[in-house]
Amino acid sequence: MLEIMCLFDKWPGRRVPTLNPRDFALATGCLAEYRSAGERAYCLRSRGLWEAAALAEDAGLRDSASEAFRDRLKGGWKPLVASSPIMPPRLRSSLGHSCPPVLWLRGSAMRLRQPGVGIVGSRTLSVDEARFASDAGALLARIGATVFSGGAAGSDSFGVAGTVRAGGYGVHYLPGGEPRRSPEGCLLSRFPEAPEFDRIEALIRNRWIYASSDAVILVSSRFGQGGSWAGAIAARRSRVSPIIVFRGKHPSSGNEALAKLGATSVSSIDELEEALRPCLARPLELAV
Repeated sequence: MLEIMCLFDKWPGRRVPTLNPRDFALATGCLAEYRSAGERAYCLRSRGLWEAAALAEDAGLRDSASEAFRDRLKGGWKPLVASSPIMPPRLRSSLGHSCPPVLWLRGSAMRLRQPGVGIVGSRTLSVDEARFASDAGALLARIGATVFSGGAAGSDSFGVAGTVRAGGYGVHYLPGGEPRRSPEGCLLSRFPEAPEFDRIEALIRNRWIYASSDAVILVSSRFGQGGSWAGAIAARRSRVSPIIVFRGKHPSSGNEALAKLGATSVSSIDELEEALRPCLARPLELAV
């Protein structure tokens, strides 16, 4: 019963799904096995899923979830569950039970399992930084790596646009719902019909970018300010992914500080290619 993918979205007062991937699979199995609300609720409670049981018994909520599910399919969104063979493998292995149980996908999923590199950074860039982000995307297209980014203007958009135009594959984890002007590349969102930007969702999506990536290229950041700096510091503390910072002719204050803290720094595409070699050691997989 795939409507459970929307059920937790529609629960009043609860925006974030409360089930981890394992419990989500158990809940889905219960809902698929039984037809009546009473049987489903009993099955869910027998597995300790009390909140899911309460939701499954609410007829109005079930109808609302079914309607939302159909609307998302009509809008071109497809459900991607944590157990899916096309879910980015590092996202699942890095986050474990914190991996999102469901994401909604729009676009081709053919290369989500490929080794990937994140391209992130500030929205406002110098000409030098914008060119580097675009060239970095083109480099990743040439070596066959997926680009993970966050759907924002600036570093994210330049990076994914650079890889798509060079024949590569780019993925945006969105900080909310569907944007009014969709960036190039594949889109992934928890709530496609939500507002375009949500501060909490933006922080969560930053974590997903780092968790999905074999390395992350930070084009520009402001010392002590903004999501790019916060995401890099959090990733550095958790050691979820190596960070490569761009230091051009006039490096950003955040990138300068991160380089002093030990992040790998590069000033050209040739240096970037060399820095990426040890990060992309695992073999490329065929598209599923």
